[in-house]
Amino acid sequence: MLKRVRVVLSVLSVSMLSLVACVAELDQQGPASAAPTTASEAPLIGVEGAGDFADRACQIVLHDAGRVARGSGFATVDTSSSWLFDARVDVASAALAEGFSPMLLVRSGSDAGWRAVAPTASTSMPNAVDRFVFMIDSGDLPGPGLSGTGLSRATVSMIPFLTRGDARLFDHNRIVDAFAVYELTVANTFAVAADDAVCAPPAGPTLHFGADWSVTQTGPVEAGKSVIVDYDLTRLPECRTGYAGRAAWNIEAVALFTPMNVQQAATVLDTSASTSSTWVGKPATFQVPAGATGMQLWFHNTDRGGCNRYDSNFNRNYRFDVVSNVGAAPAPTWMGNVTAVLSRGASRRCEGATAFGSTLAFGTWARQRAAITDLCFEVYQAGVTDRDNPDLWRQLDVKVEARYRGASQGTTMFLPIIDRVGNNARYAVDLRAFDPFIWGRCLNGVPTTTVEENGQAMLQATAELVLTVNGHPLRPLGGDAFRVVYSDASSAPRVSCE
Repeated sequence: MLKRVRVVLSVLSVSMLSLVACVAELDQQGPASAAPTTASEAPLIGVEGAGDFADRACQIVLHDAGRVARGSGFATVDTSSSWLFDARVDVASAALAEGFSPMLLVRSGSDAGWRAVAPTASTSMPNAVDRFVFMIDSGDLPGPGLSGTGLSRATVSMIPFLTRGDARLFDHNRIVDAFAVYELTVANTFAVAADDAVCAPPAGPTLHFGADWSVTQTGPVEAGKSVIVDYDLTRLPECRTGYAGRAAWNIEAVALFTPMNVQQAATVLDTSASTSSTWVGKPATFQVPAGATGMQLWFHNTDRGGCNRYDSNFNRNYRFDVVSNVGAAPAPTWMGNVTAVLSRGASRRCEGATAFGSTLAFGTWARQRAAITDLCFEVYQAGVTDRDNPDLWRQLDVKVEARYRGASQGTTMFLPIIDRVGNNARYAVDLRAFDPFIWGRCLNGVPTTTVEENGQAMLQATAELVLTVNGHPLRPLGGDAFRVVYSDASSAPRVSCE
């Protein structure tokens, strides 16, 4: 992510032409098969009259780049033996507002020269940043058919830039040399990894745990942003056993974010800045998940000798409110393909699922015999779901809101990703979670009706489900909620609800 910096792009060149239209956002479910490319000149930063400049103010920066993963390997371009590459580039929204358009300069193998590649998709990110996706699917790209010698010689060079009129502003936020470019080779596994320290947004609020047992907070903890925990080590002084003259102990800060119950842990020791016989402290940084409303903290001191001590506010944990920003989070590029499966034979979630429609019947057979009882749906967001993304849980806040028809209150359940389908993330709701007739569940507060089926009196309760991603709802076409009609024999035994 980029810093919020003052944009002073108007001084780049007195010869700039009038503003050109910004690159439009492209809605799509996956990478385009062919990215628009044109022949282009090499960067000429510092050459008089060239109109090329180096950006070191976080207006454009390569987030990451590499081969497109597919299954256990990597995707190839159509039927050729060349790998398909992609890159994600972050651009300050203010630069786009001034009329700058992002492009990616690429050269590979025996290519005669550089070519400029246009983006295939974009999405809004936090901190006034837009992320653009570029597909590299042409030119002399390396592939799985190359020999070891061929792979050792293969190079894919690239560098993103902003263009407006005749001027080009090249990304030099991760590379210092004005004439250097990013190079993907076998030495770096043909990839440029994401580095969150590059153009990071301003640090979040600090929770300071002092030696005098005071706890102070410098600002609100916000969902989707970072929070710093500064812990004085003298609060837990006991577990200090060493080994061979070296320190062998640790103090770990543990954060629990609710209501999704996501737990994170980080050391509060700076081993790199310490002597061999002791450690010194360093602040720990936690990323607050989107949709969190509360944060709990505790600290765990351990050493090689088996000593364990806790600083946990006398087992109550230190608790902080989280300011929610779900309503302001961007909508995903696409969400849909809602399906359902009630199956005895399925071996994994969503296997054999068919289109949901708007209403699903969930009866005694499903309750007693089905192994898989899922409502499934998919979400696509460029640069987020189209790769193996360890930060997906942080970037997409996915949940189901459920209420029985006729009830005054409902419930909310956060949903983890179950797998990926192409470039989409797939989520599932286990419909048993809302089955009011499951044995042992109390019917209090659940409105029911009695109907006759095949001469038998049946109780029915209808659950209305709304799926949301970053606070944006997914509903059936022409309806306000997906409905699941649960039914059970009225004569079936019930547990006492008193």
